Amino acid sequence: MRDLRWASLRDAARSGRPLALVNYRELIGVMIPVAAAWVEHLIDHNWSCLCQSIAEGEQAMISTTPMAALDDLIARAYTSPSGEAVARAGGLAAGLIEQADQAGQTIAVTHDRELIGIVIPITPGLVQFLIERNLPRVLHNIALGEKQLSTSDKLATLDELLHRQPPAGRQPRRPGRAVNADPAGRTSTT
Repeated sequence: MRDLRWASLRDAARSGRPLALVNYRELIGVMIPVAAAWVEHLIDHNWSCLCQSIAEGEQAMISTTPMAALDDLIARAYTSPSGEAVARAGGLAAGLIEQADQAGQTIAVTHDRELIGIVIPITPGLVQFLIERNLPRVLHNIALGEKQLSTSDKLATLDELLHRQPPAGRQPRRPGRAVNADPAGRTSTT
């Protein structure tokens, strides 16, 4: 964390790539940049919830109960302990991430009152949860890897798989999708 500078946060946010935050060689958080591709990904994966929220909002507009304004919700997010903490890009520190971890919060990272990223504190419990949720996929990929090791074919590196150009006429992979390779080296996304 001592080498973390505003420029590296800004560059990560502009590139749309997550940034690992380490303290004394231990992963303590991941900053997810708030970029157009990320927002598109959230919309794609939460479309039914968005449609339901739009319908509820339209119903609320018809009813006589007062509605909260966007400015009020933003101000409340900056002042209430509702599961998020807010930090200026220059004020992000290991201590703040540890405090957020203990409070079960995520951290919204801002610069000039603009949201540039969200920091998710990494805990052993979160790692265990992620492994348990994805155990079938982990075991499947281990089996694929062991099968590939038993063949004499050259194995593709992760960089080769991630940066492989799609065949002519195919759309490139969407960000946030997992890449799976079969024993023949063909890839598919999930």
